[in-house]
Amino acid sequence: RVMQAALWVLGLCAAATGRDLAGTKIPLTADSVIDGWCAPMGGGYEADVPYNLLDEQALVGDPRATPKAGQKTPVTNWDPGFTKWYYPEVFAVIDLGQPYALNELWGYHQYGGAHFQLEAGNDLLRPTYSQEISTNPSPTVPNPVKYWEQSWASVANFSGVTARYLSVRLYSPTNIYELVVYGTAAGPPPPPPPRPGPPRKAPLMRSFLGVNGFVDDPITRLNVVGAVREYQDWIWTEGQGDPGFPHALNEFAPSYSTFNTDQFYEAAAKASLDVHQVIQGRPYFLTNGNASRAQWKPVPDDQIYNLSAIVDPFSYAGIAGHAFQVAARYGSVPVPPSALQLGPKQPALSGLGLLKHIEILNEPDGWWAGREHFMKPFEIAAMLSAAYDGHEGRMEPLGPGGVGIKKADPSLQVVMPGVTGTSRRNLDLVRMIQLWGQFARTDGKFPADVLNFHGYSTDLTANKVDMTPEQAHMLEGLQELVAWRNTHEPTMEVWLTEFGWDTDQRSTDRALAYGPYSADQVQAMWLVRGFMLASASGLDRAHIYMLRNVNDHGETKYETCGLTTSPGTQWTPKLSFYYIATLTHTLGHMRLTSFELDNSTHVYTARFDADPADGPLGPSAASTAYVLWLGSMTGQSTSHALAVDGSSKGGVTLVTLAMNSTVGNQTALTPANGRVTLKVSEDPQIVLVGSTPEPPTGPVPPIDAPVAEVCKTTSGESLGPGLYCGDGNSTLPGSVFRVCPVGAMESCPNGATCAAGDDGEIKCVPSEESPCYNKPPGVFCSTTAKPGKDWPDAYVACPSVATFFCPVANGTCSQHGTRVACT
Repeated sequence: RVMQAALWVLGLCAAATGRDLAGTKIPLTADSVIDGWCAPMGGGYEADVPYNLLDEQALVGDPRATPKAGQKTPVTNWDPGFTKWYYPEVFAVIDLGQPYALNELWGYHQYGGAHFQLEAGNDLLRPTYSQEISTNPSPTVPNPVKYWEQSWASVANFSGVTARYLSVRLYSPTNIYELVVYGTAAGPPPPPPPRPGPPRKAPLMRSFLGVNGFVDDPITRLNVVGAVREYQDWIWTEGQGDPGFPHALNEFAPSYSTFNTDQFYEAAAKASLDVHQVIQGRPYFLTNGNASRAQWKPVPDDQIYNLSAIVDPFSYAGIAGHAFQVAARYGSVPVPPSALQLGPKQPALSGLGLLKHIEILNEPDGWWAGREHFMKPFEIAAMLSAAYDGHEGRMEPLGPGGVGIKKADPSLQVVMPGVTGTSRRNLDLVRMIQLWGQFARTDGKFPADVLNFHGYSTDLTANKVDMTPEQAHMLEGLQELVAWRNTHEPTMEVWLTEFGWDTDQRSTDRALAYGPYSADQVQAMWLVRGFMLASASGLDRAHIYMLRNVNDHGETKYETCGLTTSPGTQWTPKLSFYYIATLTHTLGHMRLTSFELDNSTHVYTARFDADPADGPLGPSAASTAYVLWLGSMTGQSTSHALAVDGSSKGGVTLVTLAMNSTVGNQTALTPANGRVTLKVSEDPQIVLVGSTPEPPTGPVPPIDAPVAEVCKTTSGESLGPGLYCGDGNSTLPGSVFRVCPVGAMESCPNGATCAAGDDGEIKCVPSEESPCYNKPPGVFCSTTAKPGKDWPDAYVACPSVATFFCPVANGTCSQHGTRVACT
């Protein structure tokens, strides 16, 4: 530090004596750039990343000091494309690493016009320098940059500007290839980030293994893992008739959607499931019943396109107030009844202790849904600050109810919304939220407790190249996120709340059947391996997307990625369900202790051990477990000798993952010299130490088919399988009858009326008003079917009641038995 200060003083002396008055080229790299927009161009391609602004600094050298003929031409460029709603908001931030007295900005522009805003300052949100730059003259740009196409040019001259941050915001599609910044250090560099503390304790695997689900999913399926990410539509709690914050009428038990959320969380708690709620979508008071706006960002419609409002925490008062109500009810701290905003029939409950974490929105960075849905990092930051603690309590005066999760229960974890990927761009989204917190909050805090990402093996262009989790570099990508956390936000957790593969082979995110393995087998294998890689990366939790199929026969991405079939087929477990259930059963009480790849056999081995601090082992629980597999996609296998520590203290058991058993198929192994020899394949297997084999469990019990509301009595009891007259909502006789328990509606043919006999059987009785009433099959003249006196006579065919008319020239109908004549 003393040496740094001395060098800085020498630099100032040099400037004062006339040397280096124009500054020097500031040493920067592509890592100095932060993507402030974080949306790819139509799925993403190499030129749309702003890191290209500084990725060729060595190649281009010092263009200002180089004669034009010797200036170097950069190769890569930043080009966000032609999506109209990106502009004028798409921008990038350059972190100079420390404050500089800026002198000049040079840039290389390839073709077309250039139009952008350049800002600089030490406070990213309050720049001290702002200049609109363009290659075309306008009232706001009287002195455009000339002769910039396919050449280097000085695009900005700074005077008296000291800044650590530069930002470039594009007004229109602009093709910038490289920037070079000149200046003089205006102070010593900031101290390096603190060294990470002692290694974090690996999470207990039962809490690490998670799945995505819904309030109507059976607990006996959700408990395949220990953690559940539960999608909860905001409109289910604040539905039609709810005026919204600050006079909301929240309904939880039952909700506006008829779900009883209290009962669901209570049942989950009894099953030792750690559920966290994801508040998603918009409520009725924001959509006004317009379903097409249900996924827009959670601000009033008149603020959707207001560029100032959408980065203001106060614009998110609605969701922040709702988050307080959820936290007050399901957190562990009772709040005053006066702070609760409930519907008239809702019990005034708080501090139920049923939730430990709340997530605010799902994938708000989803650019595919348009600007109305997409939220750039600063918007997400503003929303999080509101939902975290009412923007440090500044929003409390807005209404009688509380605002912000921490204002209801400080111990509840606020989970950042899951963002769509684990790439550098998604990490930049986190970096921008962090910067926003440093400059917009007096405590400088990142307004969340958990960093949250979604990651799939296929890229944003739905690449049909099928990759294993290892080939997709799942481990390396997650390690980058964890490393950033360890350095910059060491108290936060990192979760991966969506990953998975479809079993339908038409999906672009499929688990590809190959060699000896079916699609169901590949999905099961890759999910287990994905969990292992996620654990090895240092994550705190990972969730499969998701428990159930959306459509058992769907070809669209994510429709068949469930561990079970759809509710319509009663959540029938797929092979992957049993694989994950076995993983939870065998490893749930352990923590990861080592992970390695054998370079000679290419075998991955993850080791888990029970920690005495977590309590005594159960009667059948192993003390150590090894999970082994190959990361290839060839159908190969290899012989591998595994050293099993502690084998002298108990038996060694091989667990083969299998269908219809939640403990797999287990067989005893006999070590030789402390080792067991295994045939390892791409299908993971588990070796347990300190346990004896358990018998297979057999398949899990089936789930009863859900009973439709129209198939229940007024007291809520099921009517039982069968046919029932009426639609369940009307006492009037009619032709409609219900098929229970599914609630499908059918109609008696030919206008007949549904009637229930004394034996409970239903019959379709012809209506007395029907022209075929009490008539045998045949054709009969009908005066009632004649639409007017000028029409020829009508006749009807029974029992179908099909109507016909005599010819105009022979318009009189006469009856002859079961036949008619027209004369």
